[in-house]
Amino acid sequence: TAIQDVQTGVVAEGETVTLRGLVAEGSSSTGFFLLDPAGGSYSGIWIYTSSGWGGAVVYRGDEVEVTGTVSEYTPGGSSGTLTELIVDRSADLTVLSSGHSLPEPNLLSLGAFTSDSSLEPYESTLVRVEGLTVTDADVGYGSFECDSLVIVDDYYYDVPVSLGDTFEAIQGPLTYSYDEFRILPRDADDIEGHGGPSDCDASLCVGDLVAGDLVITEVMINPNAGDDESNEWIEVYNAAGATVDLYGLVLGDSGSSSGVIADTVVVSPGDRVVLARGDGSGWAYPFTPAAWWGSSPALGNSGDLVSVGNSDGIIDETATWSAGDADAGIAWQLAPRYTDAVSNDSDTAWCGASTAIGTTGDRGTPGSVNTGC
Repeated sequence: TAIQDVQTGVVAEGETVTLRGLVAEGSSSTGFFLLDPAGGSYSGIWIYTSSGWGGAVVYRGDEVEVTGTVSEYTPGGSSGTLTELIVDRSADLTVLSSGHSLPEPNLLSLGAFTSDSSLEPYESTLVRVEGLTVTDADVGYGSFECDSLVIVDDYYYDVPVSLGDTFEAIQGPLTYSYDEFRILPRDADDIEGHGGPSDCDASLCVGDLVAGDLVITEVMINPNAGDDESNEWIEVYNAAGATVDLYGLVLGDSGSSSGVIADTVVVSPGDRVVLARGDGSGWAYPFTPAAWWGSSPALGNSGDLVSVGNSDGIIDETATWSAGDADAGIAWQLAPRYTDAVSNDSDTAWCGASTAIGTTGDRGTPGSVNTGC
């Protein structure tokens, strides 16, 4: 029987089948992942070794033949299921040969992690995701989250991380538990290009900042020059009294969305920088932001707020704006007499900008002192 037939429902739950494949990683106390050597979608399955298992051990790269019962298991805390093969006895497993190369991991985009249905074909296969930034260093159960989408679990290998850490790539088996798909790196070789806030290039790193060290002084809520996804921006003022590196700064909104600054941005005391949504594609303004925060958070046109913070909490957040506080193409800006994180909590300290931004037709003072309110 082919693994694909089990994963696609050709073989029904409760049937007994014999599968042949390669072991993705040595057996744990509860089982191992079995892979079709050809790789691709629907090419992996979790082999669950039940309480009657006699303790036989398998290793990465072993070719095995195993007989068991197909099951749709609901992991703790989950609403969905994980397809598995329940094996009752070690006698039901035969190691045929060893030392085989495993199939190449399936390369998944960040977008695939927005939908469980997009990930379902890759359940229990080897997967790889590139260009990741840690947006939550501890989401529980020994896991961290990247780009507010990708959960990385320590089932096999613990990766110490801090908020804002970046990775060129992470790979490993993809499993499902606690209502989330999770990547399980097996060892250090599954982690590529790990960089972190230790690369700070200023007197103060993001992790050193406390409430009030940064002040949000301007927000382009609803750009007219280009689409929201590529042209929303905020202006941040350095009130810390020393140079600050914004690498690892977390941006949030009134909901649960967040983004991270994954570039070195050194700001002198008393200076302002512009941070923008997106990745630079579709940018319509005649100035260049200091860094991009990715697709989230999106600034709500009808009402929202924006915050900046670190792993200790919020450093500053704006007042909450409402529909009409700033028309399309008009930046919402803090009165220039205010450069502190208390004054900007009041919506009466904010107003629409009046200075033209080049020939775009939009108005604001990105990177400069605001006009009066």
